Amino acid sequence: ECVVGIDLASATDLSAIVAVFPDDDGMAFVKYWAFCSQYAARSGKRSREYRKFIANGELVATGEDVMDEAVIRRTLVDITRRYQVKAIYYDPAFAAGLLQRAVVDGLPESILVEHPQYAKVFDAPLRETERRIYERKLLHERSELFDFCIANAVCESNSYGARRLSKKRSTGPIDLAVALVMAAGHAFDNASNQVSVAWL
Repeated sequence: ECVVGIDLASATDLSAIVAVFPDDDGMAFVKYWAFCSQYAARSGKRSREYRKFIANGELVATGEDVMDEAVIRRTLVDITRRYQVKAIYYDPAFAAGLLQRAVVDGLPESILVEHPQYAKVFDAPLRETERRIYERKLLHERSELFDFCIANAVCESNSYGARRLSKKRSTGPIDLAVALVMAAGHAFDNASNQVSVAWL
């Protein structure tokens, strides 16, 4: 049983899917899938790092100048068929269109949960994820790409002190970190969530 977070950035850079598998002892195992375009791996500004991650088997380069969306959709559908997925959290500003098409491909609409990246929405799951990291209750396989995204992450606060991860202030891609917060921050939720897809 798992909870999934997805962060889809630009069509050329990094996109991420993170699944968090909680257990009854408060521990959780983290599994991820990450994608970039062939262009980003070949000649983008982070191509050197991306080629290393691809060689390590941590990153999938797909499409040419832009990522092949179908690969991400198939991966999401496969995850729901392979695991018991309680919910998929997503930012409707970037992922709604892809998820509409993924539902047509077979993704269960009933498990989709909108998760805007406003600070007032992001703060609570961010704090929960931080707490579990500090308590060493989130486990994942050794990954240079995962460490890269976590190290790049920078928080920003609104006037009420609520925080979110800031892509503008961060030093590089943080997509895996964002998807981790959406998944890990809700992995131990007991209350049922209201789900919806922002149909275009």
